[in-house]
Amino acid sequence: MKDDNGFLRDLSASRMAVNEFAARLRDKGWQIWLPPEFVRPDANVRRDYSDQGDIMVQGRVEHKVRTNLHFTCREDYPYDTVIVDEVYKEDAKASDPVLAYIIENSSRTHAAVVYGWKRHLWQIERRRDPIQRRECDFYTIHKDHVRFCHPADAF
Repeated sequence: MKDDNGFLRDLSASRMAVNEFAARLRDKGWQIWLPPEFVRPDANVRRDYSDQGDIMVQGRVEHKVRTNLHFTCREDYPYDTVIVDEVYKEDAKASDPVLAYIIENSSRTHAAVVYGWKRHLWQIERRRDPIQRRECDFYTIHKDHVRFCHPADAF
């Protein structure tokens, strides 16, 4: 077990690193919350002072129900790519990073989850939107990079 001086030195260095990392996330537009920090009075009660995490991230989640899609998993998803959203809609919100798109099937029993940190894999595809009766530019992602699960298990 570390002595108190070593523990406090390492804790201070860790907190500085967490604060610097949180600042970088904030610079990218993420909403960050740092939980309160408490220092144990002595080593005998150290387990009572373990934290529940260093950083809490709040992010935007977009929800879609595809009433024309019937799927339960990647294997029965009917297309190679998943439509994320129209390009202009997502780009208009670029200053507020998206944490995820939750895209439920028609019966709302399963979801395709597109995580925002996979944005570098998104492509732009022009497709005809039958509802709007026009050509639209959509962000899409190959279904191999999408999580398929029960909607409540997206996170």
